[in-house]
Amino acid sequence: PLEGTLFFSSEKGRELFHRALPRFQEVSDQILKKRKWEARDLERLIQVIPHMGEKNSRRAIHWMHELVSEVIEIDFSNKAISIGENLYRVASRLGIVDPHFDYYQGKNSIGYLKIQTFAKAAYPQYPSKVEEPMNWVGTKEEEGGHCFPVQPICEGCLFESFCPKLHLNFNPLE
Repeated sequence: PLEGTLFFSSEKGRELFHRALPRFQEVSDQILKKRKWEARDLERLIQVIPHMGEKNSRRAIHWMHELVSEVIEIDFSNKAISIGENLYRVASRLGIVDPHFDYYQGKNSIGYLKIQTFAKAAYPQYPSKVEEPMNWVGTKEEEGGHCFPVQPICEGCLFESFCPKLHLNFNPLE
């Protein structure tokens, strides 16, 4: 059984799910016919499925890459990473951006470009690989993160061994 949300009752959610199934089937067939995809193109295709927005389509292509890479080849090399508050905070703490000068104000802002450059340098074939760990580290304490806006918990952080907060002589950009 489907659970309701703040926006939809379980009955309405079930109805919307059933209405989306034919489109989902069409998109699935298109994906399997081509087999080799650019991540951006695949993401746009998935977004034609009702209620598949940017966040869900990004998650879907990453799961496809993890679960069925022998069936579908996805090229992530030109895929920009999604930058939110948590990721930007971690990038600032790691010294990838300077929050006093490298503001993030959407695409093509200095902060955006520096973070994209870092991701591409770290993983040239799969820049979005930095997204999940950086977002996770920046999440709220109940969700397992470490890099809080105030009083971060550095012990046990994924980036503890090279974070400039703990190692003043280390430049993560290098």
